[in-house]
Amino acid sequence: MDLWVRLYMNTQKNWNIKMRVFVTGGAGYIGNHTCVELLEAGHEVFVIDNLCNGHEAALERVQDIANRDLQFTNFRYSCRKSIR
Repeated sequence: MDLWVRLYMNTQKNWNIKMRVFVTGGAGYIGNHTCVELLEAGHEVFVIDNLCNGHEAALERVQDIANRDLQFTNFRYSCRKSIR
C-alpha cells in the first residue's frame, strides 16, 4: 500500500497508527505543508534539508501551526563534514 494512501486512511478514519516520518526538503513549500499535515495527524516528524530552497523560519511556523515539535537537521550532502 502506498505511503500516501496509508496517511490518508489514518487521518480520515482516526486509526491509531502513529509513524515516525523522515521528510527530506521539509523546509520548502511542499515539504512544510506536508509536515503540518503529518504533525496534525499525530505523527513524529524528522526533517532534513540543506536550506537551498527552504527556510528554517518556515519550520518554526510549521511547529506554531501544528502546535507540536519536529526535529530538524541542516544537511548538505556535498559537504563531507556533514556526513560524519
